[in-house]
Amino acid sequence: TFLPERLDEILKNLKQEYAPTVEMTKNDRDILLYNLSNYSFDVFLVSVAISDKEKFGLPKNKEFEGVSIDQLMQAWLHPETIKIIDEEK
Repeated sequence: TFLPERLDEILKNLKQEYAPTVEMTKNDRDILLYNLSNYSFDVFLVSVAISDKEKFGLPKNKEFEGVSIDQLMQAWLHPETIKIIDEEK
């Protein structure tokens, strides 16, 4: 038999492996959810890449800062894994 503590540990490890939390600001989440409802992931990803203004010598874009493509895909497929963080982080 499984002890409740062991079961909790197993579930936590499974969640971390197969549905990790994706941290982003509320604004980032709202942008992702809007695009999820209106566009395909590839269109969304291109729009994120194009919005990288620092390549053109403009001020750095703060949307999705520190969020990888893999994390964006995870959040796209499983929005319930999104964790809202403070804007300053």
